[in-house]
Amino acid sequence: LFTIDVEGEAVAGDLAKAAGLSPASISTMLDNLERDGIVERRRSGDDRRVVVVTLTDSGRALLADKRERWRARCREALADLSDEELEAGAEVMRRMATLLGQL
Repeated sequence: LFTIDVEGEAVAGDLAKAAGLSPASISTMLDNLERDGIVERRRSGDDRRVVVVTLTDSGRALLADKRERWRARCREALADLSDEELEAGAEVMRRMATLLGQL
């Protein structure tokens, strides 16, 4: 959902690749999300063979709520750490991201 939100729309195959899942798994997930009114699928205006996925207004609201709850939990969990401790943790995360990016 975050990928669709950032990009505005996405193709199921790209979502599968980004999530490291099979296209069949993503298709099933999208069926459920579409049924629940969170995403909608439509044919691309550029290539009618391509189906693009977008968030509905409900989906965007749900995602915004999840983001805010996540941010609140992060603030709460990290509230007792000093700026120096937070910077040290951020540096470890940057190094790990670099390492994982090299795999």
